[in-house]
Amino acid sequence: MIELRNVTAMQKGKATAENIQLKLNNGSVYGICASEEQLTLLTDLFAGALTPVDGTVLINGFDMTKEAKRAKEFIGFMPSQSFLPSCMTPLEYLLFVADIKGLEYRKTVRRISDVLDFTYLSSKRNTLIKQLSVYEQRCLSLSQAIIGRGEILILNMPYKGLTLSEADRLTALLEEAFEERTVILGDTDAQSLRSLCDTVYAFDGQAFSLMEEKGSDPTNRKEER
Repeated sequence: MIELRNVTAMQKGKATAENIQLKLNNGSVYGICASEEQLTLLTDLFAGALTPVDGTVLINGFDMTKEAKRAKEFIGFMPSQSFLPSCMTPLEYLLFVADIKGLEYRKTVRRISDVLDFTYLSSKRNTLIKQLSVYEQRCLSLSQAIIGRGEILILNMPYKGLTLSEADRLTALLEEAFEERTVILGDTDAQSLRSLCDTVYAFDGQAFSLMEEKGSDPTNRKEER
């Protein structure tokens, strides 16, 4: 289970969320529709990149503040900004990420090869990242998120900067990557979330409101507070 328990968080010195609560069960794809600022706040909280001022973030029972190393073992995170090292190649970068995640070296090389094949970057493995297109860089960001086989995948605005055709191509990859994972997908466009997610929430900075749930009456709205 993924849980925000009475969480207050601050971003850039300003309180942007106060006393928020949410429980997400394992095994589903959850969408969160909010502004870019709020999505960054939420996904950073879930991934452990932002420490709450108050309250608790739990990942499969582990407190993200007190047991961050254990909690992060379950997580693969794709932020909205790639933050990729421009003077590395995809191969060098994924070896670096695998080392940080503590993956066994003997298994790492094969795993990187599989991931690059999956994201269609094998032919670019020795190309400098700064020479990759925006779409290829997004695929590399997805690659680093899934390389550790984490049970929980967190993605913040994966379509940012892509054309419609590129977004369609990325969607096909995401649908495969989502298999057998719990997913939190954040975007400003509710429609793109509806096509991929089992449950979609809207977040206004104070509460989560259920927008849509597959198999339920879309006119039935409820809130998590």
